[in-house]
Amino acid sequence: MSNAAHTLPDDPALLTALIMGLQADNTKISATLPAHDQLIQTLRLRIAKLKKQVFGQSSE
Repeated sequence: MSNAAHTLPDDPALLTALIMGLQADNTKISATLPAHDQLIQTLRLRIAKLKKQVFGQSSE
């Protein structure tokens, strides 16, 4: 990370533009998190169902 600090520009306007771009990227990524979480949950349930079909009921 210290190398990244050396490559940052000194121009405040450019730094502001970089920050705004990163914030926009962060907003886009944050908006997709619930959909990814839902997909993961769906896949976990599907895996559990398939395991039950292949191996039978768990003894737990």
